[in-house]
Amino acid sequence: MIFSVIGNGKTGGVIQEVVKKNGETLVLPTNDLFTEEPLAFDEKIEGMIDFSHPNNISKILEYVKKNNTAVVIGTTGLSDEHFKMIEEMAHYSPVIYSANYSLGVILMNKLVAEANRVLLDWDVEVIEKHHNQKVDAPSGTANLFLNTILNDRKAELVYGREGSSKRVKEEIGVHSLRGGTLSGEHEVCFMGIDEVLSVKHEAFSNKIFAEGAVHAATWLVGKPNGLYTMEDVLFK
Repeated sequence: MIFSVIGNGKTGGVIQEVVKKNGETLVLPTNDLFTEEPLAFDEKIEGMIDFSHPNNISKILEYVKKNNTAVVIGTTGLSDEHFKMIEEMAHYSPVIYSANYSLGVILMNKLVAEANRVLLDWDVEVIEKHHNQKVDAPSGTANLFLNTILNDRKAELVYGREGSSKRVKEEIGVHSLRGGTLSGEHEVCFMGIDEVLSVKHEAFSNKIFAEGAVHAATWLVGKPNGLYTMEDVLFK
């Protein structure tokens, strides 16, 4: 298959290595991603993997409208407007968006959903840790878990904690730590009377995200137009 990787950051570079290691053809954009120019390639690509910047979502949408290329999106820090663009993209091509492409994280999300349904009267807090160069907080993966939790309980999100007031029942604490070279650590704590259930995932390198994204792209090529999830890739 012929894939393009949008993004030359740490994860984007590892994805490029995985594409080549898997024996697929890698084609990079011929233009500067930091300009207003539309995406351009030297040959037709079958799948696009985006781990770049939210500003590129509109460029990808315009490319997909003309070329119907399968798209895997892992860029975080997206706004509501970006998600509307992704939904529009799915009218023209098969698209996967996920905040995380690790098998462990996708399984953890299912465990969090099940625990949350059973432990609705317990308090919940979410803690995430990343390297000191990460610009968005909370992380996209933390938001994935928060959205899963909020599907079954009504609560206000409290970012960090300060002051002298007691914790109220209808809130979820969200804590973002930044430092060093951490690839990513996420923990969801369910706290009841005299017991705590903690569900945790720790990433030791970006390779797990790269492997998952390339696997998703390979699965996606040839699928009908529409918006898919990593749950579709792994469990259906």
